[in-house]
Amino acid sequence: MSIKYLKVENIRNIAVAELDFSRHFNLISGANGSGKSTLLEAIYMIARARSYRSNRFGSVVKSGERQLNVFAKTENKQQHSIGVEKTPSTTKIRVDGNNVLRVSEIARITPLQIITPMSHEILDRGPEYRKRFVEWGVFHVEHEYFDIYKRFFRALRQRNALLKKNQKLASWNNILGEAGEKVDDVRSNYVRELSRYIKTECHNLSFNQSVEIAWKAGWDRSESLESVLSASTKSDFTRGFTQHGPQRADLRIMVEGQNVGQIFSRGQQKMLIAAMHLAQGALLKEKTGYSPIILIDDLISELDRENREKILKRLLDHQFQIFATSIEPIEAFSVSGAERRDFHIHKGSVGIKTV
Repeated sequence: MSIKYLKVENIRNIAVAELDFSRHFNLISGANGSGKSTLLEAIYMIARARSYRSNRFGSVVKSGERQLNVFAKTENKQQHSIGVEKTPSTTKIRVDGNNVLRVSEIARITPLQIITPMSHEILDRGPEYRKRFVEWGVFHVEHEYFDIYKRFFRALRQRNALLKKNQKLASWNNILGEAGEKVDDVRSNYVRELSRYIKTECHNLSFNQSVEIAWKAGWDRSESLESVLSASTKSDFTRGFTQHGPQRADLRIMVEGQNVGQIFSRGQQKMLIAAMHLAQGALLKEKTGYSPIILIDDLISELDRENREKILKRLLDHQFQIFATSIEPIEAFSVSGAERRDFHIHKGSVGIKTV
């Protein structure tokens, strides 16, 4: 998968920009505050119809404007045109000239991952961050998962509503139990496969420590979820929510029995995060034939030159399309044997720079 062309209108300090990209490596350089991350933000919107930096429309749209637009042409097995228009109250999405109502429709045809200076939160914050990481991969690799998860989520929401009303749960314990086990079967199988890919990428990035990945289901899987829900009914009524099930799942990432978020330096964490995204992309490509688009906001942050070039080499070995930002001059990046395009941005104005 690659983005060939992008048009941006009224996002932060970028009034208008039209760009043609390399299918391999695209480096965006410029001073702090010049608009580098804004360009990544626009690319991100093509896959998610929202910003990765803010949920507030007012902080994303250019000052004085009431509407922003992004439009892209993508290609892989098929070519697509994708447009996103946002106002303070609406989001309109078009794919190949047709209106679409669900963000999942653009997410599925534009598998995109992002690494930012805050990506270490996957390792050292709560389980929601790690679940999100797993869900991205499951959504793109297991196409039936989206419908399976929707059935589970509806059942969970209904059971929680009944808990608050102090009403009988027996039938919903059965419905939620069956749906929850299906969700966890897909997730745990995916993590089992992903773990092998992560070990390979850690090896290729010259990790000295052995990283162990394990999936925690959210209940004791030696028992059925229905029986666990039945046994916890009284406690659930007291608390007003369902305490067991896939919504309580977590991805354990350990080194020698310890949580990596507690023992790894920021540089080590960034290398591990890169290995995890590389592994997800490699698994996606193996299963579907689609390669992800990788955004790296502030490539040099917490990495020396040797390690950042290891990451770039692995990304390019997999033939992923890369968009990376940096305050360092373009000449500081050596990418041998890959098609590349270099952009420099200054006060929201983007130009192509020849290396």
